Amino acid sequence: MKTPNGYLARAAGFDARFAFNLKLNQLAQNGVTDAIFSTINTWEAARMSGAFIQEQKLKMENTDNEFHLEASDKGKWNLYQFQVERFVCEQKISQPGEPLDSVFEFENPYDDQPLMFIITFNPGKDESQANMFF
Repeated sequence: MKTPNGYLARAAGFDARFAFNLKLNQLAQNGVTDAIFSTINTWEAARMSGAFIQEQKLKMENTDNEFHLEASDKGKWNLYQFQVERFVCEQKISQPGEPLDSVFEFENPYDDQPLMFIITFNPGKDESQANMFF
């Protein structure tokens, strides 16, 4: 699964427009609609202005690459490539006293950037065991 920026980068790499289907009631219920439209606007403004060189476009065409784009000055943008790692922590059944730790490691091959993560919690069949600690 690609990030929203990933889809927009792919479209920019192929110099294609970006579109999606939506319903007005879903827009009203979504708390990040403005951020989504702002992101689309940023990518489309850069694409239409010819901001990306051929080398960048080729990287953006590759579905293994992820990018983030920020507007800097009028008519200028900062393009950042970033690494996405997905880890799955399976719910374990343990004996009393047995540790339940999980360790995940990854290396970012790009310039220093803030760590961001999304945690999706899907409790198993027995929701009484649905405890998470950080």
